[in-house]
Amino acid sequence: MAIIETKRIRNVALLGHGGSGKTSLAEAMLYITGATDRIGKVADGNTVSDFDPEETKRGFSLSTSIMNMTWKDSKINLLDTPGYLDFVGEVGQALRVADSAIILVDGKAGIEVGTEMAWGYAEALDLPRAFFINKFDDNDARFARVLDDLHLTFGKNICPLTIPMVKDGEVKGCIDLIEQIAHVFDANGRHSVEKIPDESLEAVEKYRDMLMEAVASTDEDLMMKYFEGEEITYMEAINAVHEGIINGDIVPVFCGAATKLWGVWTMLDKITGSFPRHTAKKVET
Repeated sequence: MAIIETKRIRNVALLGHGGSGKTSLAEAMLYITGATDRIGKVADGNTVSDFDPEETKRGFSLSTSIMNMTWKDSKINLLDTPGYLDFVGEVGQALRVADSAIILVDGKAGIEVGTEMAWGYAEALDLPRAFFINKFDDNDARFARVLDDLHLTFGKNICPLTIPMVKDGEVKGCIDLIEQIAHVFDANGRHSVEKIPDESLEAVEKYRDMLMEAVASTDEDLMMKYFEGEEITYMEAINAVHEGIINGDIVPVFCGAATKLWGVWTMLDKITGSFPRHTAKKVET
């Protein structure tokens, strides 16, 4: 059995409106990290977290469930919370022990009541948080609209780290705005790295500028570089995002399709590399 140091532990709560895909994202993370050898589906009633017979029957979570996995020498303890308001007490319990939260948003429905409530709970506890815009592969999904709404509703700290990659008029993967590379996915969720296609260059320029503005706001020197038109280096951006997430100065936005495993690799990398470790959690005395 691997020995995990406390500083390598990440306790992450999954929040969001009912039906946004929290349990599906948990299944994708478990599968990609090798914690399971098959992907459970809510519709089939065979997910890891919805193990209670009543949850299987109803097709949604009734209580918070805890799952753990290992990714790049870090242990991630994932708390999958119910999205329906009747079980809000379970959300509060999860957030009391979590070190950060990922709020899922349906790429078609956009911001819902549960989205705003999840933000309010995390904000009240001063908990570092991120958004995951799910189902971005659906033809009815509107990533740009949802991201703009998040920015307007929750403030200028909202910034994208990944955006959809459009090729030949269809979403084929996602683009990492810091790395400036495209992750293209096949039918089995496996991904390869490609050059950013011309169709996505305009979107990359727009959203990378939004990201750099958020990065610059975390440090006076970076702010000066940004306003003077100087390029913020790769390492400066990486370090600023890392510190910004922990301090709450940056709320990153990821995109993906949980049921297809799209976009989950990138988010796992950021969880282990930039999300707060358990030893950094503030303790009230």
